[in-house]
Amino acid sequence: MPTYRFQALNAKGATISGTLQAAGEREAARALDERGLAVIALDPATGSAGAGGRRQRVSRLRAQDIIVAFHELATMLQSGVALAEAVASQARSAHHPRIVAAFSTISTALRRGQSFSDALAGTDLPLPGYFGILVRAGEQSGLLAQALADGVAQLEYDHQVRGEIRQALTYPAVLVAAGLG
Repeated sequence: MPTYRFQALNAKGATISGTLQAAGEREAARALDERGLAVIALDPATGSAGAGGRRQRVSRLRAQDIIVAFHELATMLQSGVALAEAVASQARSAHHPRIVAAFSTISTALRRGQSFSDALAGTDLPLPGYFGILVRAGEQSGLLAQALADGVAQLEYDHQVRGEIRQALTYPAVLVAAGLG
């Protein structure tokens, strides 16, 4: 049976960490919930290396990865899912490891009573400044889901424009290189 490392908050708000054995991650989370603990982090306890003796190389975080993760979060919030539950769901998702770590950090901060915008600012995600401002405005107005959707739409537009500029500059760069050659 696999072993899982966990961090959780007890009823008094104290952080508890340890390990437990369970058939799967969901069963481990259920077991902790039955103990009255709020899960902050739950990871498989592995040895010093992965299955092949080496850890898998982590790819570079792309703008599209961030867009997809926040689009999913905005969709969940628009569907009526509670913020803490939606963020925790993203923390357990199959996104890029940096995004999963960021959502885990946000989830922990939310459980400790911090606002979403402050928790988001405390992550290392490369988000433009306007995104944090939109999130803060959405929190204060009670329209966080719409603010996130608007922020994601702007992120998508920025990504599209960057791609078009890169594409437009490719041909002149080839001509300059050929001229120099």
